[in-house]
Amino acid sequence: MPDVLLALASCERRTASTGEGFNDIAVQALKANADERANGLASTIAALKAEGIVSANGTASALTARGYVTPWGGQWTARSVLNVAARLS
Repeated sequence: MPDVLLALASCERRTASTGEGFNDIAVQALKANADERANGLASTIAALKAEGIVSANGTASALTARGYVTPWGGQWTARSVLNVAARLS
């Protein structure tokens, strides 16, 4: 969560200097953070697929079992795995 707060603080500074809407900049920053996190998980998800774990539920269970947490610090769900997969495609 601290990354999100830093991104929002950065947005506040850019909003003041560019006049761009805060919400637009905040959304851009949050999406960039999510893309970066998804890219960081790409090799792990590929390795899981190579091990035969191909379902979203199986991947979620494997990520949680291996100590990976979601951006908000929770356990992985099939939906969160599908969201990451969508970012990677």
